[in-house]
Amino acid sequence: MNHRIPFIAILLVISFATVVSQNIENNSDVEKLRIELTDSLISINGDIEKLRLKLFNDLNKLNGDFGKFKKELFDSLRTLRENVDSLKVALFNNANSLDKKEDDASNTIKYLNSLVGSFGSIFTILGVYIAIIALVLPVLVYILGIRPSQQALKELESNMDKRLDEYISDTRNKQIENALNNIRTGDTDLKNQGLTYITFTQYQGFSKDQWFQIYSIHQTSKNDQGVRSQLAFVLSTHRNDYATELFNSREIIDDPIIKQIAYIYYARTGFKDNYKGIKILFQDADDQTNDFMALATNIQQYASEKLLELINDSTIVDLLTKESLTKIKPALTEVLYASNIDKKDFEDSYLYGLIKES
Repeated sequence: MNHRIPFIAILLVISFATVVSQNIENNSDVEKLRIELTDSLISINGDIEKLRLKLFNDLNKLNGDFGKFKKELFDSLRTLRENVDSLKVALFNNANSLDKKEDDASNTIKYLNSLVGSFGSIFTILGVYIAIIALVLPVLVYILGIRPSQQALKELESNMDKRLDEYISDTRNKQIENALNNIRTGDTDLKNQGLTYITFTQYQGFSKDQWFQIYSIHQTSKNDQGVRSQLAFVLSTHRNDYATELFNSREIIDDPIIKQIAYIYYARTGFKDNYKGIKILFQDADDQTNDFMALATNIQQYASEKLLELINDSTIVDLLTKESLTKIKPALTEVLYASNIDKKDFEDSYLYGLIKES
C-alpha cells in the first residue's frame, strides 16, 4: 500500500500537467481567433469607409449633372418663349399685310369692273365685225386657197406613183451598176458585197444591158469559180438570151456546178426551149440515167405539171440508150408518184413504151 502512493502521486502530477497543457493550447487558439476577427472587422470598416466615400462622390457628381441639366432646360424654355414671341409678331405683321392686300385687290376689282363696262360697247362692235369676217373668210379661203390646192393635189397624186417608181428604179439601177463594178474590179470584200446584192435582188429582174453585164463578167471570170457559179445561178432565175446561150453551150459539160444550174434553168423556163443543152448533156453523159433523173427531179420541184410532158416527149426520150431505159424505171417511179402521176398514166407514156421494148 505504501508503495502505491508514490505511483499514484506521479499519475496525478502527469494528469495535471496534461490538463494544464491542454488549457494553454486552447487559450492560444482563442487568441488566434480573436486576432483574426479583429483584422476582419478592421478590413470591413475600411471597405465601408471606401463605399461611403464613393457614394458621397457619386452624389456630388449627380448633383452637378442635375444642376447642369436644370440650367440647359431653363435655357431651352427661354429660347422657346423668345421664338413664340417672334412668331406672334410675324403673324401679326402677316395679318396686317393680308388686310392691305385685300384692300388692294378690292380696289383692283372695282377698277376692272369699270374697265369692262367701258369696253362693253367696243366688244359689241368688234363682235359684229368678227361675225362678218367669219362668214366671208371661209369663202375667200376656198376661192384663194383650197380650190387651187385641190387641183395641185390632183396633179401631184397623178404624178406621185410615176415619180416614185422612177426614183426607186433609178436608185436600184445605180446600186446594181455599183455592185457590178465591185464584182468586176473590186477586191475580195467588194466582190462579195456586189455578189450578195445581185443575188438578193435577182428576183426583181434586170434590164437587158444588166443581163449582158452579168453574162460578160461570168465569161471573163475564168479563174474565179465562186464568181462564175454565183452569176450562173443569177442568170438561171429568169429567162433571158444570155442564160439561154450559156446553158445550151458545151460549157455546161466542163463545169459540174454550171451543169446542175443548167437543169434548174431548164425546169424553170421550160425544157422544150432548151433541147440543145439537154442533147449536149445526154450525148456526153457517162450514165444517162443520172442526167435524166436530175432533169426529172428539177422539173418535179419547179414545174411538176410538166413532168408528164417530159416522159411523153419523144425528142428527149429518144436520146436514151436501151441500157439507160432499163435503169430509169425503178428510180423514176418514186418521182412520178410524188407528183401525183398514177401508174396508168406512166404505163401509157411514150417512155414506158420504150422501156417495155428494151
